[in-house]
Amino acid sequence: MKITAQTIVLLAAIVLPTTGWSDNWVNVPEGSEHQVDTDSITNSGVFVLAWVRSIYPLPMEFSGKLAYSEKSHISIGCAKKTQTTLQTITFADPNSTAPLNTFTGNPSPDSYRRPEPVEKVIQSFVCRVASQRR
Repeated sequence: MKITAQTIVLLAAIVLPTTGWSDNWVNVPEGSEHQVDTDSITNSGVFVLAWVRSIYPLPMEFSGKLAYSEKSHISIGCAKKTQTTLQTITFADPNSTAPLNTFTGNPSPDSYRRPEPVEKVIQSFVCRVASQRR
């Protein structure tokens, strides 16, 4: 079977945006258990995409297993200050190497909502970084 360059690029485009693995995690707000992967912040038309990681202070139970952290791929409407979650992955260890569950959202214009207080801080940070990259 011959694999073309177009096939490789297509597979990379499908797989890479859904993984969210990076070494550029910044605590937001500073000192919190919430982090943003600054390398993942991208403008996608009117929305800004980013990966956010949360380390749980205490493990949480999901489907009978303990989860220590999660990564969420979010889409933010910076102008309207709304957001939605595109994908969430929970992990069985604090270092985020053993996935437990993956939830993939079905974003629509109706799924964008006003963020919770800590999400507002994350959203502000992500929108600021995205605007500096234009």
